[in-house]
Amino acid sequence: MSLSKKCEKLLRESRAAKQDWLTTAILEKLSALERQKLSAALGLLNRITDDKPLS
Repeated sequence: MSLSKKCEKLLRESRAAKQDWLTTAILEKLSALERQKLSAALGLLNRITDDKPLS
């Protein structure tokens, strides 16, 4: 089973819209210091998930 080209396009567009929203929210609502803290926290979360074994 596979997705149609139209469905793939809709998924890409939806993901891009969510990413745009998140980027805008972070830039508009968080101070520079808060953005630094968020970046550090994301680094830690990436470290945790990189070591996670696949089920």
